[in-house]
Amino acid sequence: MMRSLIAAGAEPPALLAIEPRVIWYEGTCFSPGNSARRDISATQLQSWNAERHFDALFPDTRSGWPCDPQAEILVRDEIALDDVRRIVFCDQRACEIARQNAGFDQSSPYIGKVLISDRYFPLNQRQSDARTGPG
Repeated sequence: MMRSLIAAGAEPPALLAIEPRVIWYEGTCFSPGNSARRDISATQLQSWNAERHFDALFPDTRSGWPCDPQAEILVRDEIALDDVRRIVFCDQRACEIARQNAGFDQSSPYIGKVLISDRYFPLNQRQSDARTGPG
């Protein structure tokens, strides 16, 4: 989804780096594609909740990218703020815009979790391919 947003010229999104334990929250499901697709039913989705379903999302463990750009890990209810390791922005400008929109000031405890790094944001396919090496 991030690649689609960036390709469409949207502002780079924030990325949340979360604790791995989040995927085992009760009710978490793993969708091999966009969960809103017509061919994925809610009943199917609820049953895709085991380790093998998670593993199926990442068949190429070297690349770190999911099998489908729209694959999803759906966490029921919410992710606890303590389970957010980092809030990643591609640059300082994006961070400042988000900080202003959220109303955070420099005293917020979440400021310490902010990371500025373009490494997580493939701005185009060529840049992404250069980082991961030849297929």
